[in-house]
Amino acid sequence: NSQIRPSPCEEERRAALETSSVFVPTCERGGSYSFTQCQQGGQCWCVDPSGREVPGTRQLGGPLACGEKHHPLIANMAAGAKIHIPVCSEDGNFLPLQCVGSRCFCVDAEGRTVTSSQTAGGALRCKNPLIPSLMLASEDQPNVNNASY
Repeated sequence: NSQIRPSPCEEERRAALETSSVFVPTCERGGSYSFTQCQQGGQCWCVDPSGREVPGTRQLGGPLACGEKHHPLIANMAAGAKIHIPVCSEDGNFLPLQCVGSRCFCVDAEGRTVTSSQTAGGALRCKNPLIPSLMLASEDQPNVNNASY
Protein backbone atom coordinates (compact mmCIF):
# COMPACT_ATOMS: atom_id res chain seq x y z
CA ASN A 1 0.00 0.00 0.00
CA SER A 2 2.14 2.88 -1.27
CA GLN A 3 1.10 6.43 -0.54
CA ILE A 4 2.04 9.21 -2.92
CA ARG A 5 4.06 11.85 -1.09
CA PRO A 6 3.15 15.47 -1.77
CA SER A 7 5.69 17.39 -3.83
CA PRO A 8 7.74 20.20 -2.22
CA CYS A 9 5.40 22.73 -3.87
CA GLU A 10 2.32 20.96 -2.52
CA GLU A 11 3.86 20.76 0.98
CA GLU A 12 4.78 24.46 0.92
CA ARG A 13 1.29 25.34 -0.35
CA ARG A 14 -0.42 23.29 2.39
CA ALA A 15 1.74 24.90 5.11
CA ALA A 16 1.06 28.40 3.74
CA LEU A 17 -2.70 27.79 3.69
CA GLU A 18 -2.65 26.43 7.26
CA THR A 19 -0.81 29.52 8.54
CA SER A 20 -2.73 32.08 6.44
CA SER A 21 0.55 33.14 4.83
CA VAL A 22 0.66 36.23 2.58
CA PHE A 23 2.25 34.09 -0.15
CA VAL A 24 0.76 30.74 -1.17
CA PRO A 25 2.70 29.03 -3.96
CA THR A 26 0.91 27.89 -7.10
CA CYS A 27 1.58 24.31 -8.20
CA GLU A 28 1.03 22.57 -11.52
CA ARG A 29 -1.15 19.45 -11.73
CA GLY A 30 1.90 17.17 -11.50
CA GLY A 31 3.03 18.92 -8.30
CA SER A 32 5.80 21.08 -9.77
CA TYR A 33 5.99 24.80 -9.07
CA SER A 34 4.21 27.04 -11.57
CA PHE A 35 6.96 29.11 -13.21
CA THR A 36 5.10 32.37 -12.48
CA GLN A 37 4.24 32.98 -8.84
CA CYS A 38 2.13 35.89 -7.55
CA GLN A 39 1.16 37.09 -4.10
CA GLN A 40 -1.73 39.16 -2.82
CA GLY A 41 -1.20 42.75 -3.88
CA GLY A 42 -0.28 41.83 -7.44
CA GLN A 43 3.49 41.23 -7.25
CA CYS A 44 4.58 38.41 -9.57
CA TRP A 45 7.95 36.77 -10.28
CA CYS A 46 9.47 33.77 -12.05
CA VAL A 47 10.78 30.74 -10.19
CA ASP A 48 13.13 27.92 -11.15
CA PRO A 49 12.05 24.24 -11.00
CA SER A 50 12.78 24.08 -7.26
CA GLY A 51 10.61 27.13 -6.52
CA ARG A 52 13.44 29.65 -5.94
CA GLU A 53 12.79 33.17 -7.22
CA VAL A 54 14.67 34.12 -10.39
CA PRO A 55 16.44 37.40 -9.54
CA GLY A 56 15.31 40.45 -11.48
CA THR A 57 11.88 39.10 -12.45
CA ARG A 58 9.69 40.56 -9.67
CA GLN A 59 7.17 43.13 -10.89
CA LEU A 60 3.71 44.47 -10.16
CA GLY A 61 0.93 43.22 -12.38
CA GLY A 62 -0.20 40.06 -14.07
CA PRO A 63 1.75 37.20 -15.59
CA LEU A 64 5.27 37.96 -16.80
CA ALA A 65 5.55 38.00 -20.59
CA CYS A 66 9.30 37.42 -20.35
CA GLY A 67 8.70 34.31 -18.27
CA GLU A 68 6.59 32.89 -21.07
CA LYS A 69 9.53 33.17 -23.47
CA HIS A 70 11.92 31.13 -21.32
CA HIS A 71 9.19 28.92 -19.80
CA PRO A 72 9.87 25.94 -22.16
CA LEU A 73 13.59 26.11 -21.39
CA ILE A 74 12.99 25.99 -17.65
CA ALA A 75 10.43 23.19 -17.99
CA ASN A 76 13.03 20.93 -19.61
CA MET A 77 15.79 21.67 -17.07
CA ALA A 78 16.84 19.29 -14.36
CA ALA A 79 16.36 20.74 -10.88
CA GLY A 80 19.47 22.69 -9.91
CA ALA A 81 20.67 23.06 -13.51
CA LYS A 82 22.06 26.43 -14.58
CA ILE A 83 20.38 28.53 -17.25
CA HIS A 84 20.78 32.11 -18.42
CA ILE A 85 17.53 33.92 -17.69
CA PRO A 86 17.18 36.53 -20.43
CA VAL A 87 16.52 40.17 -19.68
CA CYS A 88 13.36 41.49 -21.27
CA SER A 89 11.70 44.85 -21.76
CA GLU A 90 8.51 45.70 -19.89
CA ASP A 91 6.46 44.57 -22.91
CA GLY A 92 8.12 41.13 -22.83
CA ASN A 93 10.56 41.45 -25.74
CA PHE A 94 14.17 40.34 -25.40
CA LEU A 95 16.61 43.20 -24.86
CA PRO A 96 19.20 42.98 -27.65
CA LEU A 97 22.13 43.15 -25.21
CA GLN A 98 22.36 40.24 -22.76
CA CYS A 99 25.13 39.67 -20.20
CA VAL A 100 26.09 36.83 -17.87
CA GLY A 101 28.73 38.11 -15.50
CA SER A 102 31.32 39.89 -17.65
CA ARG A 103 30.36 37.99 -20.84
CA CYS A 104 27.96 39.95 -23.05
CA PHE A 105 26.33 39.05 -26.35
CA CYS A 106 23.67 40.30 -28.76
CA VAL A 107 20.42 38.45 -29.39
CA ASP A 108 17.79 38.65 -32.12
CA ALA A 109 14.04 39.18 -31.61
CA GLU A 110 13.65 35.47 -30.74
CA GLY A 111 16.39 35.57 -28.09
CA ARG A 112 18.94 33.63 -30.18
CA THR A 113 22.58 34.69 -29.86
CA VAL A 114 23.78 36.67 -32.86
CA THR A 115 26.92 34.93 -34.14
CA SER A 116 30.29 36.52 -33.44
CA SER A 117 28.77 38.98 -30.96
CA GLN A 118 30.19 37.52 -27.75
CA THR A 119 32.71 39.48 -25.72
CA ALA A 120 34.35 39.14 -22.33
CA GLY A 121 34.53 42.57 -20.76
CA GLY A 122 35.04 44.58 -23.97
CA ALA A 123 32.59 47.05 -25.46
CA LEU A 124 29.82 45.52 -27.52
CA ARG A 125 27.15 47.27 -29.59
CA CYS A 126 23.88 45.51 -30.39
CA LYS A 127 21.19 46.58 -32.84
CA ASN A 128 17.67 46.47 -31.52
CA PRO A 129 15.84 44.02 -33.83
CA LEU A 130 12.55 45.86 -33.24
CA ILE A 131 14.01 49.37 -33.67
CA PRO A 132 17.09 48.98 -35.95
CA SER A 133 18.14 52.61 -35.46
CA LEU A 134 18.52 52.02 -31.70
CA MET A 135 21.89 50.66 -30.60
CA LEU A 136 22.68 49.35 -27.13
CA ALA A 137 26.27 49.17 -25.93
CA SER A 138 27.63 47.08 -23.07
CA GLU A 139 29.61 50.05 -21.73
CA ASP A 140 26.28 51.92 -21.39
CA GLN A 141 24.87 49.08 -19.30
CA PRO A 142 27.19 48.66 -16.29
CA ASN A 143 24.49 47.00 -14.20
CA VAL A 144 22.63 44.92 -16.76
CA ASN A 145 20.28 42.88 -14.65
CA ASN A 146 20.94 39.29 -15.72
CA ALA A 147 20.78 36.11 -13.73
CA SER A 148 22.17 32.67 -14.26
CA TYR A 149 20.43 29.70 -12.74
